[in-house]
Amino acid sequence: AQQLASLLKVNDCVLLQGDLGAGKTTFARALIRYRAGDATLHVASPTFTLLQEYQLSDILIHHYDLYRIEHEYELIELGFDDSIEYALTLVEWADKAPHAIPAESLEIVIEDCGESSRRLLLKGNDNWCKRLESLHG
Repeated sequence: AQQLASLLKVNDCVLLQGDLGAGKTTFARALIRYRAGDATLHVASPTFTLLQEYQLSDILIHHYDLYRIEHEYELIELGFDDSIEYALTLVEWADKAPHAIPAESLEIVIEDCGESSRRLLLKGNDNWCKRLESLHG
């Protein structure tokens, strides 16, 4: 999450996929805290509010959790379309609104491998592949 945080910018949409309890919110929390430069920043889960907003010094981050939405039109009320244009957008449970998700999104699939171990699979278009090359140290 920390390595990815420095690559992300306004207009990026990152989809966090995985089973319940896989670590989607934990990943988002670590990314937001690192980007804010504050390891103690309170980063609440958006499970019940559906959206948490973080205005950092250099970027606005919107963190969505779509688990509880029933219809994609609910995203209009949350300002999802606008968010994509002017914020870095993190989305948990994006499969609940497939038509609203930008094709250029970066998808991160988190698999629980047991014993506090996780495997992450990053999926994106050619642009994302080029941007992510810098993570290979």
